[in-house]
Amino acid sequence: MKGFITFDPADYLLDDKPPKGTVWDSWMKGDSPVIDAEFAWVGYLNLYLAIYSFVEDETNTILEEYMELLDPDKYDQAQILFTEELSCFTQEFLALIGNKHPFPPSKFELLEETSPFLSADLARTNAAYSIWCLDRGIEGLLNGSAVDAARGFTYAQIACDLAYEYKGSASGESRVNSAASDMGRKGARARHIETHQLKREAIDHWKAKIDPALPNEKAAQLLTKVFPLSHRTLSAYVAQAKREKIRSTGKV
Repeated sequence: MKGFITFDPADYLLDDKPPKGTVWDSWMKGDSPVIDAEFAWVGYLNLYLAIYSFVEDETNTILEEYMELLDPDKYDQAQILFTEELSCFTQEFLALIGNKHPFPPSKFELLEETSPFLSADLARTNAAYSIWCLDRGIEGLLNGSAVDAARGFTYAQIACDLAYEYKGSASGESRVNSAASDMGRKGARARHIETHQLKREAIDHWKAKIDPALPNEKAAQLLTKVFPLSHRTLSAYVAQAKREKIRSTGKV
């Protein structure tokens, strides 16, 4: 993907573990002499959370355009869509800062005049920036630059946290202020309320009855035998539950 040097984010779209044969899979196995396997695991958790933040709405529900493409037969289309959308954000902030060192994510709040596109959705902007900063951090490690690595990973974590904060804060919501976006959010909230009870029951059942080490798809297959929801929806619920547990405990 243009703008990225050490990995292609689309290879890891909605994957709670890196696919076999990818560079993150190699790093997490300890195959790199300069990237510690445990450190790579922490970095991948950041990548996983940042990608989810980018493809979710403010109710932490996967955007419909991605939900429709999560069928294995359409996964390539989802990757293309993700690449196109992420590239719009990365190319916008790279045009402002050049391919230089990352800057503090808080500066995005100051871009309303210079970049209305980025300031209009600070949640997705910070999610995209977190992914890009991870790439800069890995590049720093591979090049033996402790300063670049530290800056990249630190800003990646800050930006990822900010992405989630903007989704849940009034200030973040107020910046996505077009009528179309507002209608979309209201519709998402309505759907969320209608299915909230089933969702909670499905997640509680997963926590109590299903091995958390199972991949999302296999866990969802077991849940389809209990709940009248699609495999795709249940897989998304499992992914969200894992994500929340990672954020609170640091592990699944």
